[in-house]
Amino acid sequence: MKTSHKFFIFALLLSLNFTSSASGNNTNIIQTVAVAEITFDNNDTALPLTVGVLKKHSIVAGGGGLSGWMTISVPANQGKQAHKILQDELAGLSQKQRDSFQIVWDWQKGNGRALDFLKDIPSLRRVTPNMSERDFVGILKRQKVDYKKLTPDAWTSYWTKPAPREHVFVTFKDSQCIRVARISGYMAKP
Repeated sequence: MKTSHKFFIFALLLSLNFTSSASGNNTNIIQTVAVAEITFDNNDTALPLTVGVLKKHSIVAGGGGLSGWMTISVPANQGKQAHKILQDELAGLSQKQRDSFQIVWDWQKGNGRALDFLKDIPSLRRVTPNMSERDFVGILKRQKVDYKKLTPDAWTSYWTKPAPREHVFVTFKDSQCIRVARISGYMAKP
């Protein structure tokens, strides 16, 4: 794996780790959810297509980033609506515009949501928030899904590409699932 790809994946995982913020007293209340990722190189194109479009629909989106990437987040109660708006927006864009940002779905332990965003990916339909790492790897092997195991620090993440332009990261700590993220759109292979 190229060093630049390793750095990209590490930066992406790190940014996904900070996209949803818990309240200051360290409870598990999720205040915002990630809905898109853009590169700093694509700001001129991607910001109007993400933040600008969401603003037109009265959704306030914010962003923050690391290592050339920015994560666009919205209030948790508007995440589903924001995803639909961004998906509808993608349908009418040119290839260059579509490649300027990725739509992100993000589940993490404590937010109480299900993994509905994986239901349209047949090979990952059986992934659940309460599954063990062993069970997850078993699904990947049975479904013959290619994957890479990434192990930064105290957790283990798996990267899969179950369909064209679809990337899924599943993260485990102590063999328990703590985060699942789906990224739809162009992304360099790790």
